[in-house]
Amino acid sequence: MSKYIEVQNRLSQILERADIGDRVSRNIDLFLMALVVVNIISITLESVPRF
Repeated sequence: MSKYIEVQNRLSQILERADIGDRVSRNIDLFLMALVVVNIISITLESVPRF
């Protein structure tokens, strides 16, 4: 298997739902969830004229 396909498969595994014991995938999931929450908060605060 070529290195490109190995990297592509690993990235696919990381971006899918985390498997039990896959710390990298779980951390990426948590990071993406936090990023979504921060974006929602920033959009909400952007709509308030005082801020």
